[in-house]
Amino acid sequence: MYLLIKRSWLYWINERKKSKILWKKQNRLEDAATAQEEVLQQLEQSRHSNQEMIEQARQSAEKFREEEITKAKAEAEAFLDKAQKQINQQRETAIEEIRSQFADLAITAAEKVIERSLDRDDHQELIDQVISGHHPNTH
Repeated sequence: MYLLIKRSWLYWINERKKSKILWKKQNRLEDAATAQEEVLQQLEQSRHSNQEMIEQARQSAEKFREEEITKAKAEAEAFLDKAQKQINQQRETAIEEIRSQFADLAITAAEKVIERSLDRDDHQELIDQVISGHHPNTH
């Protein structure tokens, strides 16, 4: 009987040890599963964070591109405006030079025709009358 009790006792101790070992293994498996889940969550968060960074970078690049296009258009328009002003100024200068040369030529021609010298004011009055279609003698 003693032997039977001893065997029972040893069996119970072995079973208890096995139970503890299984329990520890179960806890380790659960801990590993929890750790794996945490790693997977962190990985998903990292993916999400990376996607957000990529989207922010894309938006920043798009904004920069649009700003550069706007800036380039403004510079081009300013350049065209400046060029147009220069063209207009050069045209006005050329017209004034031609008028001046024409006036001098007309005075010289008129002096030869009427054989007298006209001053600039007389000449301008004569030109204005010719341009407007009135003859000096038909006031």
